[in-house]
Amino acid sequence: GLSLAAPGGTGTPSRLTEVRMQGAEVVLAAPRGYCFDPKMLRRDAADGFALLPRCDLLGGPGFFGSRNAGVITATFGELPAKGRVPSVSDLAASTPGAHIVARRENGPLPLVKLDMPGHSAAGASPEHWRGAMVLEGHVIVLALYAPAKSPLLTERGAALLEQMAELTREASRPEP
Repeated sequence: GLSLAAPGGTGTPSRLTEVRMQGAEVVLAAPRGYCFDPKMLRRDAADGFALLPRCDLLGGPGFFGSRNAGVITATFGELPAKGRVPSVSDLAASTPGAHIVARRENGPLPLVKLDMPGHSAAGASPEHWRGAMVLEGHVIVLALYAPAKSPLLTERGAALLEQMAELTREASRPEP
């Protein structure tokens, strides 16, 4: 008969590609090929955090084993009462010592590529993509870290974060 078991035997944990935040009508959705790391997940809508490595590297010794390996982070918080979507300048200003290498402001997610020499993601380039969106009264900041010279530090990485923003908006839409 038809087996629905995940490949690699029955012990494989199911891949987490959508996460509902607690206290918000928001579902974070992973872009294609990426999965939420359940050990690094904080579902609290006021102070949430998610880490998304590539699914095939989840649980491995290091997330940056290959030049194509990126890690996405999502931080989640409440939008202040008079808040607005953070602009790309706000994103740069929120990161002391960072300067903007590139910006993409016309897509579904306004993005900056920041050069941030002192960040803490081991093995990653000091350059990374960062963008912010507002959904259901919450601010979601997405960032993508990748090794130096990775193709993900080009437009490809920007497109990945835009895809996550669009999938998250779709997943969060109330049932009709």
